[in-house]
Amino acid sequence: MKNRSKTGELEENIPEGLTVFTIPGGHRKRMRTMNMLERQNRELKRRSRWRDCFPMRSRC
Repeated sequence: MKNRSKTGELEENIPEGLTVFTIPGGHRKRMRTMNMLERQNRELKRRSRWRDCFPMRSRC
């Protein structure tokens, strides 16, 4: 039963998911590269956050 509801949801949303193909090819490529840049920036930000590895300063 669970799979049927997911399938129905997928069928309903296919047109929305394919709207990206209505955009000209050059624009799609730019969107893809921008998404990669955004992903890299998020990853850098995530990795550069301060991690408190040691609960006490004396153990550093």
